[in-house]
Amino acid sequence: YVVCLTITTSDSCSSTYCDTVTISCIAPPSCDNPTTFYVDDLQPTKALLSWNAQSGALQYKVKVREVGTSSWTYHTVSAPDTFKLKTGLTPGTNYEWKVKTICTANSPLSYGPIQYFTTPSPCVNPDTFSTTNVQATSATFNWNPVAGAQHYRVKYRPVGASSWSYYTTLSTSYTATGLSQSTEYQWKVKTVCEANGPLGYAPAQLFSTATGCANPTGQYVTNVHESRATMF
Repeated sequence: YVVCLTITTSDSCSSTYCDTVTISCIAPPSCDNPTTFYVDDLQPTKALLSWNAQSGALQYKVKVREVGTSSWTYHTVSAPDTFKLKTGLTPGTNYEWKVKTICTANSPLSYGPIQYFTTPSPCVNPDTFSTTNVQATSATFNWNPVAGAQHYRVKYRPVGASSWSYYTTLSTSYTATGLSQSTEYQWKVKTVCEANGPLGYAPAQLFSTATGCANPTGQYVTNVHESRATMF
């Protein structure tokens, strides 16, 4: 640019000086949306949503909704944070979410690509039980399967005893052996999931082992003849 300065005195004398001025312009940093996304700490009612940082970001706008619904919930995250812990979710539900960057200028007008995640079903204990094939020294414990279970923890003992016998199984039944005959027993089971499993066992189940069938004693033989005898 050519810039001129003119000075005029009170007696109408004047002088003008001109020079060329160069203006240096530094363009603002580009403001892009995140391109990498993560879902961590995924639980039945919460999820940690995160993304890669963007240069020049002041804030990030995050919106989340259930797949198939029309309304979003909106959240604002201040930089340099690049995550949002989303709570109050519904277990066993599909969700979608998006992120956009807010910069000083030239912020993206739209959100980045849509992302998906599914909350797991809650980890609960079984609620249906049966004790089958009860013998003098064994019995089989049965329960209903639970979604998301990694395995089940079973414990049993005679009623009134202080210590339990423990067993871990992937199945929904367990056969206990080495039991005492004519004895009342109790058993319990709990579910073990990847996370947030029940802290306690399901209610105790009761059964009694059968009375054992022992061989007779005191045998004797009478009325012995050449071709017959009576045995008692």
